[in-house]
Amino acid sequence: MYLRSALAVLTVSALLPTLRAGVDSNDESESAHLAAANFLAPAATTTTVAIPRPARDLRVEVDSRWIAAWKASVAFHGAGTAFDAYSSYNRGPYESNVLLRDANGQFGNKAVLLKVVSFAALSAAQWVVVRKWPQATKAFIPLNAALGGMYFYLGHRNQQFLAAQ
Repeated sequence: MYLRSALAVLTVSALLPTLRAGVDSNDESESAHLAAANFLAPAATTTTVAIPRPARDLRVEVDSRWIAAWKASVAFHGAGTAFDAYSSYNRGPYESNVLLRDANGQFGNKAVLLKVVSFAALSAAQWVVVRKWPQATKAFIPLNAALGGMYFYLGHRNQQFLAAQ
């Protein structure tokens, strides 16, 4: 009984060096340590052992309507950003945001570039996250809607401010 167990352990231990993760069992190439293992257990060279591999692509499927809603929310955010930039561009020395104000106190080309780059960076980051984790679309939709709504409100306020002058 003990002899059979010892023989089984010895056979399995002789096979283990040949079973590398990620290598097909029918791979014909032999490296130095595989040749040594085959020399120690010559009967193991004719035995084929199948190793079940876990599925690497375990992506969560999200309904295409969520993806479409996320794309629409990104478009809404972009439209709000563009409207805010349009309503602020060269409206006089009234830009209240210090980061977007130029030396004359106006919303100029530098501010437009900053708004475009910030929108593009946020959208690109969301795109990368959504490709990796599609279920994140459900979190980004309200974020984009809130940002787009805020920028449309600020653009509307800029228009009201210009009309009052």
